[in-house]
Amino acid sequence: MKTLRIALETDYNKNLQKTISGLHAIHNELLGQVVNLAISGDLYAVYKDVGEQGINFKYGDFTNLSDNNVQHLIELIELVKDKIKILNKALH
Repeated sequence: MKTLRIALETDYNKNLQKTISGLHAIHNELLGQVVNLAISGDLYAVYKDVGEQGINFKYGDFTNLSDNNVQHLIELIELVKDKIKILNKALH
């Protein structure tokens, strides 16, 4: 097992802000993967017909897709969003 080396930060609020920032990055990565999975799966026909220029998806377009993997990522996104809200309240 590799050793994790990180610089110690003793400022609690600064650590909380870094945590929230990291969760935002995770949220964005998960959302990108949802789009990629959907475009290569359930929404491939739409992508094929319209092409890159004409696609303006909304988050709600993905929440009801039948792809289980997309739904697992949606669950993670919702969990991350909830935790970001909770941590933001603790910060303020």
